Amino acid sequence: MSVVQYSLNNGVAEIVLNRPGSRNAIDEQLLVALRDHLALAQRDPAVSVILIAAQGEVFCVGDDIKAMDQKQITEPAVRFFVSVLQDISRQIMLQPTPVVLAAQGWIVGGASAWALNADFLLVTPSARMLLPEAAYGMYNSGGVSRLLPRAIGEQRAARYLWLGDTMNADEMQAYGLAAMVDSEAALRREARALAVRLTHLPERSRQTMKLAKIERLRSDLEQAFAFEMECCVAAALDPAVRERMLAAISKG
Repeated sequence: MSVVQYSLNNGVAEIVLNRPGSRNAIDEQLLVALRDHLALAQRDPAVSVILIAAQGEVFCVGDDIKAMDQKQITEPAVRFFVSVLQDISRQIMLQPTPVVLAAQGWIVGGASAWALNADFLLVTPSARMLLPEAAYGMYNSGGVSRLLPRAIGEQRAARYLWLGDTMNADEMQAYGLAAMVDSEAALRREARALAVRLTHLPERSRQTMKLAKIERLRSDLEQAFAFEMECCVAAALDPAVRERMLAAISKG
């Protein structure tokens, strides 16, 4: 069974995280598959809109730290992992096809970047966004270091980036980060309806709106990606960070 499912219907490419037994935790297989499916959708002239969703009770709990072999955490391996994370953000934010993301339950770590990268974010009342990197001595990816302060202000962002506070669905909606739907049962239906509505726009309108956004963001994002890469590599190779991660694994 594919860890990321892909389907195309009436101009909407639906890309679905499919590791519900692991709460869609990010391992290398899921990461590469998501990147490749996004690239496929962005290249396909039959695709007008991309919809990202997830199977199970939660969208994604972040990196699969239980599956990490500490002996294999080398600089080349970390650079590869982070580069794929950043490429996913590029595919979502810096390519012309608009992206809708539908999230339920936990949205953690790297998955939070994908939620913030999307052009439209729909969440359920159960949605919770968590950026726990600072607690481990690590750093964010996907441009979050620029995107979140810009969207909600430096002081609010500091609560989530520095202190690791949990952002609930009401806060996401109040901050203008997301629109909330009534229930998990309605989430995929509402996301698909939004995606279909976007397909009804003239192609020129969809592309012009997205390209305008890209022009506003590209320079800042690339600078953020470069800074985030070096911070993530330095943190991953720090023995103290490894000790904190091992402690987290032992706690389950």
